[in-house]
Amino acid sequence: YFLVNALDELRPGAGRAQFLRIVGGGLLKLPPQVYLLITSRPEADIRAHLRALSPFVVDKYEELQRLDLRAFAERRIIGETSLQLLPADERAKAMEALVARADGVFLALRFCREHLVRLDGGGDARALTLQDVEEMPASMI
Repeated sequence: YFLVNALDELRPGAGRAQFLRIVGGGLLKLPPQVYLLITSRPEADIRAHLRALSPFVVDKYEELQRLDLRAFAERRIIGETSLQLLPADERAKAMEALVARADGVFLALRFCREHLVRLDGGGDARALTLQDVEEMPASMI
């Protein structure tokens, strides 16, 4: 496995184009056991150079991604905290608030979970509320 993180942060220009040509052309010559994982914003030149590789794309704005986030929020956050004690309408609002806060990014949702689990087990003997979800600090993500 090779990991290229934040490819879009490589400044546009000759260096980025050369790197994309090497990756786009060179990977096709490697054995099938070699995998490449790239994280990047979907900039046009990057997409164009990597298209020949038939990439599997995970787009944070795809509906499947939102469904996965909702499933995680329902099972791992609401289902494993005192948020499960909320009335159904408030649980639904909490789930939507969590998915919106994550903005398509699983790591952000994981940070939300860690924060809420800490609050839930914080020793103040109170159940989590919808307000706890809505007022999570933005700085934690």
